[in-house]
Amino acid sequence: MKTFYYLITILTFFLFSFGGCQKDFPSIENRTNCDTLNIHDTTRIHDTLRIHDTIRIHDTVAPISLTKTQVLVQKDWIIDELARNISGLNSQFIRGGINTTGVTYSNMRFHFSTNGTGTYQDENSTVRTMTWSFTNPAQTNITLLVSGSSTYNWIMVELKDNFLYSTSLAGSSILLTTRMIQVP
Repeated sequence: MKTFYYLITILTFFLFSFGGCQKDFPSIENRTNCDTLNIHDTTRIHDTLRIHDTIRIHDTVAPISLTKTQVLVQKDWIIDELARNISGLNSQFIRGGINTTGVTYSNMRFHFSTNGTGTYQDENSTVRTMTWSFTNPAQTNITLLVSGSSTYNWIMVELKDNFLYSTSLAGSSILLTTRMIQVP
């Protein structure tokens, strides 16, 4: 911006110094055969400097809405809150707070890749490979197959505002409801 003002100052100087004014050379008026001579010296300034600097910024790019897969694979996911019911007995995990489950859910981590693979880190920090897929057209159910042996079916999956909400059944008597957050 300073360069712009310096340029304007130099331009103004040159306009007024070299081309910015018009000088009428002395003229002889009313010349008669008398001994009287009238001389007029007139200087007129005709330059006008106008600067119009208008900047308009129009944000015409609509915000990009990510697909559920794009949100899922952006970052790793960790459990933020979990409610568990085993045969009618409730327990709860809140990251940085209470844990009445007896399981170290703070160690668990999920990584989803766009090709349907990923990794699962369990409560003992053991990392295992997994495959995953949405199992319905609305993409509200996900099936995870961990290391080819354990299958998890997440139902009522909702991806919203960097949170992943899900409910799952483990066996016939365990119900888990989780809220996961993206790892920064």
